[in-house]
Amino acid sequence: WNCIKSVLDKCKSIIGTISFFNKTWLFNSLHFYKYTQNHVIVKNILKDILITASGPSLFNQLQFIKTNRSSFFLLALSSSLTVLIKNQIIPDAILTTDGGYYAKRHLWILETNVIYQKIPIILPPEGKIPTKLYETNPIIPLIYEDSFDKKIFDKLKLNFLPGKRNGTVSGTAAELALLLTDKNVYFAGLDLASSKGHSHTQEN
Repeated sequence: WNCIKSVLDKCKSIIGTISFFNKTWLFNSLHFYKYTQNHVIVKNILKDILITASGPSLFNQLQFIKTNRSSFFLLALSSSLTVLIKNQIIPDAILTTDGGYYAKRHLWILETNVIYQKIPIILPPEGKIPTKLYETNPIIPLIYEDSFDKKIFDKLKLNFLPGKRNGTVSGTAAELALLLTDKNVYFAGLDLASSKGHSHTQEN
C-alpha cells in the first residue's frame, strides 16, 4: 500500500506540473518550430565533460576552470552562464530545459556580443529562450521520449539528442553527458545543501 501511495503521489505531482505549464510549453514549442534557423547535433565527445551549475561553490572553481579550460568539454547550465561569461569563460554548449521566464532571462547575455552567437544551445522545444537566439545561435534539439516532439522529429527524420526528464536540469544534464562521452563527467556548482548566504554564485 505504501508503494501504491508513492506512485499515486508521484503521478499527482506530474499531472499538476503538466496542467500548470501546458500552455506555456505549447507556446514555447510553437516558437521553437517557427524561429529555429540552424539545427545542429553533437555526438561522441572525446574529452571529460564538466557541467557547471550556479550554486555558491562554483565561485571557488572558476580559476581552476580557466586554468584547465582546454582539458574538458564545458557544458553550462543556463543559470551558470552569466557567471562564466563575466569571468571570461566561454562554454562549449549551454543546456536549458525550463519553460519559464527566468530560463529565458538567464540567456539574455548571449545577445550582448556576437562572439556568444557561436555557442550552441541544447534545449527541448518546450524550453524558453529569447526569440532572437533561435536565429543567431546553433540549436541542438533535446527530445524527450515521452513528448509529442519525438513523433515530429521521427516523422521528418530530423536529428536530435535524446533527453530524459528529471526534477532538475542538473539530472537531465548528467544523463545527457553520460550519453555523449565514455570519459569522466564532473559537476561544479551543484550544491545539494542549503546555506545561509547567497543561493547562487554572483553575478547571477
